[in-house]
Amino acid sequence: MAREIKPSTVKLYTIAYNKIKKDFAGDLTDACAVIKFIYDLTKSDSTKKGYFSALNYFLKDSHPDIAELYRKEIKKFIVKLNIHEIKQEATEKEKVNYLSKDDLDKAFSEIVKCPDLPLIDKILIALYVKMPPTRLDYYNMQVFNKDTKDISGNYMIINPRSIKITISEHKTSGSFGTITKNVPLEITKMIREWRKAKPDATHIFAPPDWPSRHSFGIKIQKLLKRFTGKSIGVNLIRHAHVNHLLKDDTLLEKKVELAKEMGHSVTTQEKYRIKDV
Repeated sequence: MAREIKPSTVKLYTIAYNKIKKDFAGDLTDACAVIKFIYDLTKSDSTKKGYFSALNYFLKDSHPDIAELYRKEIKKFIVKLNIHEIKQEATEKEKVNYLSKDDLDKAFSEIVKCPDLPLIDKILIALYVKMPPTRLDYYNMQVFNKDTKDISGNYMIINPRSIKITISEHKTSGSFGTITKNVPLEITKMIREWRKAKPDATHIFAPPDWPSRHSFGIKIQKLLKRFTGKSIGVNLIRHAHVNHLLKDDTLLEKKVELAKEMGHSVTTQEKYRIKDV
């Protein structure tokens, strides 16, 4: 029985498929040419695997033989990526762009002081640097002034005493359920300032200013590159948090707590630890 693909995954496949279709500018059923083109890209192994996954998904019905060739490439990248995870080694690109949590904190201090940077950009980086983040799940997040039983999806509650974020729609929600986070004080101050200027806003990081989930992720990367010189995305930021908070002698209870907050298993979390950076 074929594995059901989640709507969120289909969206990612669609973005990847349209990207490779635009960049390759040729016949995507010319597997040899497409495979060489993807391998020659200066992209991470994870991104390349994503391209092959998208091609397999969209061509499996109309061109099953071609899709099978792309599926074989997916398997190669799965093996390659798993070897790095098992050894807890960084890829070459990760080694070049990796920043420790301390380095991220230093960059955040500069970002907060930057006079020409919009408040919303400072809040964005704060949510990823000052607390263990989920993936891109803060994008187009609902905003409410009080909690009610009727709220669903991903949302932020801004009440007089505290600010809470609830993420019920995320990549691993089927396995790990809803994630609830209490926002640290230094971030709540910025969010309250934003709320004062936007009292009627129903969402934060939302269109049209933030056109897509993909552009949301690129924004994080560009902001951090401006202040660090490194292209560190959300995945590497998550690695930095895990490396900072977990050591070999960390209690299992602490590991479980962090894994729940970040929306992955303890096993996956151990793979997030990189020992050679």
